[in-house]
Amino acid sequence: MKVEYVRSAFGVGPDMLVAAPDFKSAFDSEEEYNYLRCAADGFSLTHGFENHFEHRDYNAARGWLEKSSNVLFVTKEIECGYNRCARWGEIYVVTAGKIISVITSEDGEQFNVNAKKLKNTTIKKEEKMND
Repeated sequence: MKVEYVRSAFGVGPDMLVAAPDFKSAFDSEEEYNYLRCAADGFSLTHGFENHFEHRDYNAARGWLEKSSNVLFVTKEIECGYNRCARWGEIYVVTAGKIISVITSEDGEQFNVNAKKLKNTTIKKEEKMND
């Protein structure tokens, strides 16, 4: 699996970019899926938050992919008080000139999941960690 690091206007960069063919290959074998998890874990640790992405989050992104799409992992943060901030990751799909929000949050605690084949749902962080 090949990943690139890019700057975008979405988060506290650099962001991690995975091309559609590489991202889709993670669903072809356990080894490729482990590569995706390893890349996401490294991205999360480097940016100071725990990797909260689950298989269903990757599946939600996969549902939006077209041949020339890219999956963008970004870091978001908010100030929580003096010298403190909360950080979390979000996932977007860039396809056909459109940016599709897949996994987003306003506070890093509740996540909105935009899955193409499912209704938009909100999942609390604790529920995601228990999957």
